[in-house]
Amino acid sequence: MQIRKSGALFTGWLLLICSNLMAEDSETQLLRQQITQLQQQLLQLSERLGTIESQQTEILSEPAIPVAVALKPAVEHPQEKQHASRVEVASNGSLLKFASADGNYEFQVGGRIHADATVFDDDLSSFGNGSQIRRARIFVSGTLFDDWEFKNQIEFTGSSSGIRDSYLRYTGFDNTKITIGNFKEPFSQEELASSNHIPFIERASINEFAPSRAVGIGIDRFGNYGGSEKSAWTASFGVFGEGISDRGVNADTGVESDEGLGVTGRFSTALVTTEKRLLHLGIAYGYRNPGEDNNLTFSSTTEADIADRDLVSTGSISNVNHFSVAGLEAVAAFGPFSLQGEYIRTDIDRFALPSLDFSGYYVYGSWFLTGESRASAYKKSTGVVRGISPLSPLGAGGGGAWELVARFGHIDLSDQEINGGQQDDFTLGVNWYPNDNLRFSFNYVDVLDVEGGENEGDEPAAYLLRAQVVF
Repeated sequence: MQIRKSGALFTGWLLLICSNLMAEDSETQLLRQQITQLQQQLLQLSERLGTIESQQTEILSEPAIPVAVALKPAVEHPQEKQHASRVEVASNGSLLKFASADGNYEFQVGGRIHADATVFDDDLSSFGNGSQIRRARIFVSGTLFDDWEFKNQIEFTGSSSGIRDSYLRYTGFDNTKITIGNFKEPFSQEELASSNHIPFIERASINEFAPSRAVGIGIDRFGNYGGSEKSAWTASFGVFGEGISDRGVNADTGVESDEGLGVTGRFSTALVTTEKRLLHLGIAYGYRNPGEDNNLTFSSTTEADIADRDLVSTGSISNVNHFSVAGLEAVAAFGPFSLQGEYIRTDIDRFALPSLDFSGYYVYGSWFLTGESRASAYKKSTGVVRGISPLSPLGAGGGGAWELVARFGHIDLSDQEINGGQQDDFTLGVNWYPNDNLRFSFNYVDVLDVEGGENEGDEPAAYLLRAQVVF
């Protein structure tokens, strides 16, 4: 439109000049003719510009070509390949999870840090005060094609560094899990519970008898009674060699020998399991041939891991043919109150020598001042109490969860010629859970009595602090 207006103004200006020139003399007639021709050419040019402008307006009024069509590749990829290339990220509030869009693969990365400080109140002998990173672990776990699970967990702290859980698990059968790798043998409520979730900083002294992780294959079955969601049962059985870090080296000769072989089974039942009520009972049994390296040692300290020596110990027991462990466990929860106890007995059969029997037990109580219940943390498919979630997390209008705990423990490591000693402990503690990821704990451990053994009569106490993060 601007081009047309400019041409019209220029034409008017020329007409004005031409009118003036017509009043001039005959000598300028030739010039007038030339101007007239120029005027006609300009009028023709103006008409052409108007036609072009009209065509441009019609073109601009046409629908635009879609960008997606213009950029469409010559070869289209199948839709499933486009989905497979995407990764979805989600969170359950405490962990990040990654999954392929087709659902065939998902995994998560997590870990834990337990930072401790301990001060001893010595009695007959001296223990060293100190601090330590008790645990620092990273793990990767996930699912492949719905039916396959995997986990690999590594510990980074000092002499305890190395692989912890490392297994492949098949879950394709209803209410059944088959596991191959390095994992915990099915024995003891407290041992099977994660160190993140036990209500005390350290496990009770009788945990010395409980088998832990070993390389093997195991099967777990679980269900309920009569279809009732308020009941549950589990049955587990496995065949195990030794742990990943166990080399089977004879302590006397330094020669590597054949590793031992063992079997372990556990049955548990929850007669009542709701959000506020729990009644759990369990029984477990393990049998092991120690192999060519037929030496055993059992010992216990002050339930403070940083302690540099044991209070009771059997010393090295030689000529072991085989040994077995049997355990009983019970957990009851009524709203914010709960009780838990276990008894474990170890029987050792020796070549040409009398057999040995060692045993121990613990019982503890827990009270959540803020109303949480350990019943809500019970996992029916494993028969194990897991960690609680605060009803009112810190930063979300609440102050987190507060728990008071108390425990009595006893272990007896004396029998026949073995004078390992007996030890009684009493522990008081308080736990603060700001949210699902953080926990701060204080424990006071009092060794009530040591009878027999090299440290008879030694009754130290310890004050323990822990800061814990789980991610």
